[in-house]
Amino acid sequence: MTDQSPHRYAAPSVESVIAATKPYAPPMNGAAHDGLPIIMWGDIDKAVPPDRLVHGLLGEGRFAAFYGAPKSGKTFLVSHLCMCVALGWDFFGRRVRQGAILYVAAEGADGLKNRILGARLYYEIPHNIEVPFAVVPVAVNLGPNGEDVAKVIAATVELERRTGHPVRIVVLDTLARVMPGADENSVADMGATLARADRIIKETGATVILVHHSGKSADAGPRGSTALPGALDTIVKVVKSDTGERIATVEAQRDGREGDAFSFRLEQVAIGLDDDDDILTAVLVSVDDATTAPQAKRRDPTGNTGVVFRALQRAIGDGGEEAPASTHIPNGARVVSPDRWREYAYKMMAEATPDARQKAFKRAHDSLISTGFVGVWGANAWVI
Repeated sequence: MTDQSPHRYAAPSVESVIAATKPYAPPMNGAAHDGLPIIMWGDIDKAVPPDRLVHGLLGEGRFAAFYGAPKSGKTFLVSHLCMCVALGWDFFGRRVRQGAILYVAAEGADGLKNRILGARLYYEIPHNIEVPFAVVPVAVNLGPNGEDVAKVIAATVELERRTGHPVRIVVLDTLARVMPGADENSVADMGATLARADRIIKETGATVILVHHSGKSADAGPRGSTALPGALDTIVKVVKSDTGERIATVEAQRDGREGDAFSFRLEQVAIGLDDDDDILTAVLVSVDDATTAPQAKRRDPTGNTGVVFRALQRAIGDGGEEAPASTHIPNGARVVSPDRWREYAYKMMAEATPDARQKAFKRAHDSLISTGFVGVWGANAWVI
């Protein structure tokens, strides 16, 4: 009787399998394969970096979420990341691949615009520099009944046409606002929304970043259906400590490192004047290392004085000229006329009454000169 025990089976050697396998022959005359694309084992010979968009953090054409409790700083972090990609700046010491940003501000568009203005002033980015960063200031519907996915894709095409830069990131802020009427806890509703976001990735090649809320507790993960984390390549959690410091942690990565953390704080910046009150926003400043984020050249004045000071910086950045030879003006200084300075300051205080603007400018003008931030001589004003 023959022993039928499976333990008697001897596996064939690798050599015998290879010998019996017919070599792959490409289609005759270069004909394309009619079925699914096939990549043979032997053709896979190069490692693909998983984080070519932001080194050590984000890949290209991926799906990511930055989440946290309200006021944790998640939107500040995402908008700062996008600014770095648009400008080609390192992000917390991580090199980036520069490109265009489409930021769908479905929640808090005015606040985002103020943050962009604050960053432009704080980091002294000239107003006339073309930065490939565009804001969609309305909510879009990408939920189960939504029909706006084609509009988002069309916006990326238009942005690339206008800037000449490929769109690297599409931000959906927040997830809840782009799936109106849907149930975040429903696998079906969440799955339909994620499928639309995935279509944006596939048709544009951009990385999609969701700004999302945390669950009921700090350790509950992103709010809603478990379908969400399963679909994501990168998950970053943002928390606010008792000291006000914010900590962002790479909680999950499909490929690449997990557990990396970086800390930041939010610093107030005055960007305008509304009657007698400052219009304030905040900018992100790294607290990990002075070299890990772009730094302002100096600590600027605050309040109304800060607004008027930044008006001079912007006026010089937009149209400053080399100072005439003078023993009263530093060599190499760039100058504008005091009238030009006043014009820019009044634009930044557009919401205030004419009388309030005039008084604020006069007080700030005198203060900036007396404290050594600004020099004025004749028809020339400059930053010291």
